[in-house]
Amino acid sequence: MTAKRWRGPATVIGTDGKLVFVRHGGYVVRCHRIHVIRVNELYIKDRSDTSGSDPPTYSAPKTENRCAFETAKSMMNDDVVNTPETDQRPCQAPVAPRIELPGNEPQITEPPSPASPSTPNIDLEDNALQTRKEQKLCDAKSRIEKKKLDLTVAQEDPFHLEKLNEIEKWRKNGVFEEISVEQMNEGEHPITTRWVESEVGGKKKARLVARGFEEAPLRSTETVSPTCRKESLRLLFSIAASKDWPLQSLDIASAFLQGKPIERTVYVLPPKEFYQPGIVWKLHKCVYGLSDAAKMWYSNVREQTTKAGLTKGLYDDALFFSSVDNALSGLMTVHVDDFVYAGSDSFQADIKEHILDGFEVKSEESNSFEYLGLEVSQSIESHEIEVKQDKYIQELKLIVIAKSRKAQKTSPLNSSEYAKFRTGVGQLLWLSVQTRPDISFTACQLSNHLKDPNIDDLNLYNKTVKKLQNEESVPLVFSKIPNFAEGMKLLTFSDASFGNLSNNGSQCGYLIFLAGANEEVRNLISWKSVRLDRVCSSTLAAESLALLKAVDHSIFIQQTIKQMIGTGSDDIKIKCYVDNKGLLELINKTKDPSEKRLIVTMASLRESVEKEEIDVIYIPSKMMPADVLTKKSASGFVLKSYLEIE
Repeated sequence: MTAKRWRGPATVIGTDGKLVFVRHGGYVVRCHRIHVIRVNELYIKDRSDTSGSDPPTYSAPKTENRCAFETAKSMMNDDVVNTPETDQRPCQAPVAPRIELPGNEPQITEPPSPASPSTPNIDLEDNALQTRKEQKLCDAKSRIEKKKLDLTVAQEDPFHLEKLNEIEKWRKNGVFEEISVEQMNEGEHPITTRWVESEVGGKKKARLVARGFEEAPLRSTETVSPTCRKESLRLLFSIAASKDWPLQSLDIASAFLQGKPIERTVYVLPPKEFYQPGIVWKLHKCVYGLSDAAKMWYSNVREQTTKAGLTKGLYDDALFFSSVDNALSGLMTVHVDDFVYAGSDSFQADIKEHILDGFEVKSEESNSFEYLGLEVSQSIESHEIEVKQDKYIQELKLIVIAKSRKAQKTSPLNSSEYAKFRTGVGQLLWLSVQTRPDISFTACQLSNHLKDPNIDDLNLYNKTVKKLQNEESVPLVFSKIPNFAEGMKLLTFSDASFGNLSNNGSQCGYLIFLAGANEEVRNLISWKSVRLDRVCSSTLAAESLALLKAVDHSIFIQQTIKQMIGTGSDDIKIKCYVDNKGLLELINKTKDPSEKRLIVTMASLRESVEKEEIDVIYIPSKMMPADVLTKKSASGFVLKSYLEIE
């Protein structure tokens, strides 16, 4: 036959759902039922008569009350110990050469040559007996060399070196041990694995991933792994610039393999390149693909930060900080395997002792680096930190529209256009929440049209991308705040547009700045542009709901800063700016609004004012920087002036 795939025949020994276990000679194969074709006895007889090289099939042993997998496991174990008399194939490796991991001495075994079928006077029984002895000898040698990982990788595989490196990482971190199938706990089934291969910039990478979906689902509390909030990262930049602390970034190598030991029993089947008959891998640590891998990694990070004397944030589980004599000495944010930290010399020494020495670090950078797609650069001379995404912006792609469709503005998108549009909108949303608040309204508007987009939405997307790529870079700048922690303020600007969206919806937006006592330096910490949850009956109602959302977010940031720097909440004032005089007058009066639903909102705002948690101040609309977050035609000039961008 010219086909490269094995086509049988084989004997079915059991089923497990959609999987079928078949036996072919001394091998047990697991395959999907759609790949199995039933053949008649005459076909099998003809093949056995005409093809002397193919081994005959075997009947399945009788089993009672045993699942298909248990039957297969038992037969695999039998094949390792006893080879059928009619299976006259000698113990030898597959066609591909044997390769051992770095550090292991290569072992070359010369397999005996099979007897030629044309040789006269051959005693078949003696030959079968000799074959069984050779099989047992090979199996004994395999058991002696258990500590060495004997693998078979085809030379033509372009990723074979990367696969060797990946398994070496598994061994180095003590991820697994080899056991025989008879050592598995009763009722436990191994899960399969697969390779994820990638090549970026000419650099190849292969990662072995377990198919975790084959496991029973775990509780959500066992899989939760927090990542740092955007507000925490920007607070770190602002504090580092104010205290002249150098920024440092870390990238951990094979993070999930460095997690805490796994708390349950998991077996995996080795990939085909590392397969050994009757052998499975018992995991000691979680690997990529398991649902609780991220959780176990975070638990190890938490343990190391505790040893370093760091305190976890109350409101952000991925924010850690250290204090000396009730004064902040350093802080660190964690996003899976990417760390950013800044602090005093003693703080950096603690990080080096417990983090750098406790994990295998892939890269370490300072002052200027990329972090989660953000281009971060620090200037010690100017006491500033700039954050931008220029590379990300230039990688955005325009969506080509056929000339015949450009004039059909209300025409729905076809499947190809919709896929590109959905991807592009996701990229704009990511950009708008990271570094570009000026496009927040446009990105929000496009995302609201994802259910039923048309050509007009495509034109708006292309227009936005062209504007971003052609205009001058607009970075976020975090400047030094003089006398940090003394007289700090949070400046909050909120705005809303009544009924400017489809179905009478209203858009609201707000900006939150961290400023010093004189308010000359303003570092943007957070912003939001979102459609209000309900339809409002008036501009007053929309402005009130926008202010309430801004106050809630400001109090959250205030409490986060309070925990880190150890100051009282009274020392961090929240000043809220609005451009609606009616709202300001209603807050300062006891008269209830005519809209009954608005009474609850107004009561909450009045309570915050009475407790002196916030101050509400009026500014003209032409000076409102949040205007660009709520209106399509608003100019971003005011916002750029607040960001001190010329």
